[in-house]
Amino acid sequence: TAIESVFKQTHQDFELIIINDNSSDKTADYLKTLTDNRVQIITTLGVGASQARNLGIEVSSGKYIAFLDADDFWLPEKLSLQLKLHTTYPNLAMSFTNYNHLTEDYQPIVDCFTYWNQFQRGEDEFICLENPLEFIIKNNIIGTSTVMIKADILSKINMFDANITYAEDWELWLRICENY
Repeated sequence: TAIESVFKQTHQDFELIIINDNSSDKTADYLKTLTDNRVQIITTLGVGASQARNLGIEVSSGKYIAFLDADDFWLPEKLSLQLKLHTTYPNLAMSFTNYNHLTEDYQPIVDCFTYWNQFQRGEDEFICLENPLEFIIKNNIIGTSTVMIKADILSKINMFDANITYAEDWELWLRICENY
């Protein structure tokens, strides 16, 4: 579902770097069936989420990096809408989106932004946080699979800290907010 959701994007100019980090299901067999020239597969032996993401970042060539975990999927306009945001605000280092928590049958339970009043205005296509560091310290609301980052930012502040095994993504978001 995750990989299929990338191919269903309305924005089709992307590279898809898949890190198969020691999967024990039939993932490796499925990956062998992918023939799209935009796909690059890296197989690792249990390096963990941070290092797997770092490997993908290191081999990427795009201007922006977007993450997608294997148990998530993107709605069809995710990339095009975030690219529009980054084009509108070229100094923006990072963006993230709302996301839904779903049942096993893919029925929505609740969306993440429901809990924060500042995201309930409805008419805003984009919301720029006035004090992002303060907000993100208080509210760890960023879903990794919703993030888009300017690639050159990651070369300036380092990538995911592979020594952190919990909330390593939040730690990176905090560093980005602190510096940009």
